[in-house]
Amino acid sequence: GDYEGGFDPADLEVLFHSMRTNYYSWVSGFSALTMRNTDTPELGNEFAGTLSKIQPDIALSVAKVIFSSDCRDKLNKLGTEVLIIQSKEDIAVPESVAYYLHRHLPNSRLEMINAEGHFAHISAPAEVINSIKSFI
Repeated sequence: GDYEGGFDPADLEVLFHSMRTNYYSWVSGFSALTMRNTDTPELGNEFAGTLSKIQPDIALSVAKVIFSSDCRDKLNKLGTEVLIIQSKEDIAVPESVAYYLHRHLPNSRLEMINAEGHFAHISAPAEVINSIKSFI
């Protein structure tokens, strides 16, 4: 339909294979890629440290749930007001997904913030806080 997002099953299998065969190497690459803040590599390093503390089999199970879940058919049932915060260059959730959610979630507000990567609450906490404050 009008959804642009998600991951190709073959790409997900490559991701899961990487996690199974060399978890700690995967952690290093994945954390830098998702954090996306090349000017502050310590953020990616901190995230890598966090991921490294998770048992690889548990991390793989969680990743499979995250990357394989699809709840789009339930979006229109949510009646609560929702704030969608979207950063730039998010490899996990592109802008098209944020727009899709905004179109399909009743009572939603979309905030495009000046931050990069998937973890804006870590890399740009002031931006996220300002969005939340203005929403509430």
